[in-house]
Amino acid sequence: MNCAMRPKRLTTIQAKILWSEKVSMKAIRTFVGTISGGLVSASCFAVLSWIVVYFSDPGTGITGNKDWAGLAATLAGVVGLLMGLLLGFILGLLNGGLVVGTVIGFIGGVILTVGFLANGQSHPDIFFPIAFFVSFIPAGALSGFFISLIISLWETNG
Repeated sequence: MNCAMRPKRLTTIQAKILWSEKVSMKAIRTFVGTISGGLVSASCFAVLSWIVVYFSDPGTGITGNKDWAGLAATLAGVVGLLMGLLLGFILGLLNGGLVVGTVIGFIGGVILTVGFLANGQSHPDIFFPIAFFVSFIPAGALSGFFISLIISLWETNG
């Protein structure tokens, strides 16, 4: 067999270098996913919750509840930050693409909504509880999509 036709074998050192580059790339991708996940999810959760509460009618015929909307955005931003850190970490490890990120974010939003509503957090005295918690579902899906987009853009340009 001709030397030119034989597959090239990697030396041990070359294999170790390739392995370390792959591991460091995955670690950096996970770090980028985690940080961007926290920021993106906090923003998505806060904005969508603000919109839902601001335009909700609590039964009085009055909309435009600025004070409640600000409180809802703050609370949802904290919840979104915590979920986003975990979501970004998972998406950074999996690197599954936009559809996978959106589905995982959607599932995370459903889990948060069910968890809060089943835990008795929907007491009528709390502002717009059902609409507030249901806004977590699209916020989770949007977060997953945007986190996956950031990770894929970072990989192609980084």
